[in-house]
Amino acid sequence: MERRMDNWNDARLDELNGRVDDGFKKVDERFDKVDERFEEIESEMKAGFAKTASKEELKEVKGELKYLSGRIDRLLHALMATITFGIGVFGTLGGVVVALLS
Repeated sequence: MERRMDNWNDARLDELNGRVDDGFKKVDERFDKVDERFEEIESEMKAGFAKTASKEELKEVKGELKYLSGRIDRLLHALMATITFGIGVFGTLGGVVVALLS
């Protein structure tokens, strides 16, 4: 443990000043590292934004999805019509067979 200093001489003040300066140098070095990391993050974000689709590309995709949705709707409509027709034909045939067997 350091002994208590009752009086401060110039050499002691210079030593204290040097220690304070060293502490601030360490803080400055840490801030430089933080600044470098922020620059890395900023460049990564800019690269990520560059990869995003433009409004025109999104409109094109939206149009294609509407087209596909319409086609799927027509396909389901045709499928339901086919099933309904099939049920009608088999129902009629079943009725004819029952009538013939009676």
